[in-house]
Amino acid sequence: MKKIIVLFSMFLLLTACGPAGNAIIEWVDFIVWKDTHYYGIYSGELSDDTYVGDKLGKVKFKVADNITNTNYKIKHGDAAFLEKGTQIYKVKGFSDLIVVKDSSHINQYRVFAANESGFDWHFKDVPLEEITKILIYKFVPGENHQFIRELKSQDMKVFIELLKDSKEDENYQPNTFEKDPTTYTFVLYVDGPIAYKYDIHFDERNYYWHPWSTNILSEEIEPFLKN
Repeated sequence: MKKIIVLFSMFLLLTACGPAGNAIIEWVDFIVWKDTHYYGIYSGELSDDTYVGDKLGKVKFKVADNITNTNYKIKHGDAAFLEKGTQIYKVKGFSDLIVVKDSSHINQYRVFAANESGFDWHFKDVPLEEITKILIYKFVPGENHQFIRELKSQDMKVFIELLKDSKEDENYQPNTFEKDPTTYTFVLYVDGPIAYKYDIHFDERNYYWHPWSTNILSEEIEPFLKN
């Protein structure tokens, strides 16, 4: 995933304009609190709920499904996809991060980072030498994430090397004719409130992932992904 730096003007993406400034709008995942714009982090998970701090406040207005006027001005308390009344929490010791409860996430919280938080979410920016553990899950439709295993020590080192040795192939077209690829999720834990999260897909031909562009993984990754 790319480092999330999004200008205010990109709170929305227009896909089809209608009369009087109305449009079908695709919103990015955001919360505005006071003068700060926070964006949902796809490749980050709250590492431990002990980092959840005091209540900051509640979402005041859900923008998606309610706003079609492109002239709408985003304001304090607005959120793209969160329902009105959703509780927002601080992250202890990190003023640039906030979280909301979300059972679809592995550790039950969705993380939002301030636009200029300084956090880097690209795999190349992960401090690999500081990883303390790796957890691997399988995504099961309707059940979210099914835990497979925890990697430690030598297994962790081998797994990381396989990720680093994956081969970029921007032109790769996954085989989706018969069914969707199987998706696995791995979470890299380091010291601090955020663990790094990425997906590996298997389309019955290859294992591949997206550290930036599409990369093909060696079949040697398979034993780490099976129960």
